[in-house]
Amino acid sequence: MLKIVKKGSGSKYLGTKVVTQGEVDKISQVFTSKFQAFCYGIENNWTKGSIMEHCLGTTRDQYFYNYYLKYLGTKK
Repeated sequence: MLKIVKKGSGSKYLGTKVVTQGEVDKISQVFTSKFQAFCYGIENNWTKGSIMEHCLGTTRDQYFYNYYLKYLGTKK
């Protein structure tokens, strides 16, 4: 019999920095994909809402978590 043990909130994102459009306009870095922009937001501790608005252009949580799981996979 398989025993499945669920880990706690190991994949929950806890970014705290709310980013304004003015701050985004000051970023001089160029990104070639939404994933690169997403990684930039994560690494700068942006909130989930800020990342969704400025990096992904969506309001769908599942879209955010698909990118977040991909990001976590690159860090292992």
